Amino acid sequence: CDKGNGADKALELFEELLQRGLLPDTNTYNALISACEKGNDAEKALELFGELLQRGLQPDVSTYNALISACEKGNETEKALELFDEMQKKGFEPNLTTFVAILRACGKGNNADRAAYVFLAMQRRGLDIDIALAMFAERQQDDSSRSLNLPAS
Repeated sequence: CDKGNGADKALELFEELLQRGLLPDTNTYNALISACEKGNDAEKALELFGELLQRGLQPDVSTYNALISACEKGNETEKALELFDEMQKKGFEPNLTTFVAILRACGKGNNADRAAYVFLAMQRRGLDIDIALAMFAERQQDDSSRSLNLPAS
């Protein structure tokens, strides 16, 4: 997760935790995956997800949200969509955070048909489209500020 100092520090602390014989839980992995998402390292986030599963831990909605966001930021649109489908097959309900990340992934992948499907799924679940669009726009603004090295408002 070399693009975010916080992500590197989180991974160092994780290694220290393992060296001390402490066992990570799902929340530990969620924090690490989220740090990789912020550090724009989808590959490492997916690697950590694999470790979580190898340890016999169960992912949760937060795990999938962080992974989907990491894939979206890393332009791994197809992987983000696969994870979205996987989480639902495993019985997890997507929330607004999930849907916003998927909509962003659809936008980056020029997948208008899938984006329309996602909007319909949001409506069926009774989620507020206006709030989702505001979250979408806020993430766009944050991403634009970061790319210009400006502070996010």
